[in-house]
Amino acid sequence: MKLFWIIPNKKQYAFLKTIFPKDQFLFIGEKEVLAYSCKVVNIVLKINELVYNYINTNTIQFVFGEVTWIHGLFVHGLTKNAKEIKCEYLNHILLEFQTVDFILLVTFPLVLVVL
Repeated sequence: MKLFWIIPNKKQYAFLKTIFPKDQFLFIGEKEVLAYSCKVVNIVLKINELVYNYINTNTIQFVFGEVTWIHGLFVHGLTKNAKEIKCEYLNHILLEFQTVDFILLVTFPLVLVVL
């Protein structure tokens, strides 16, 4: 099994690249997406094409994520509509720990898996 990541957050990217090889990441920061060379100009379509190519090139079989973040919605829609990539989107459970003093909300970047 091999793990890949789609990361929109610079801080998470900086941390995870100390653990995993760089070729297992797709960092989708605004500068990186805008620098991506493709036929479309619209940033939403660029993200869609960038993610599609990443999933297809790496033969990703499963994506674990949540559909509350915009990149999660993009990838969920992509895996649902682009049947040819044979990739399934799975929602993980959102963890919430509540006390009187604080609420801790745990979220993750998208994790992509090749078995």
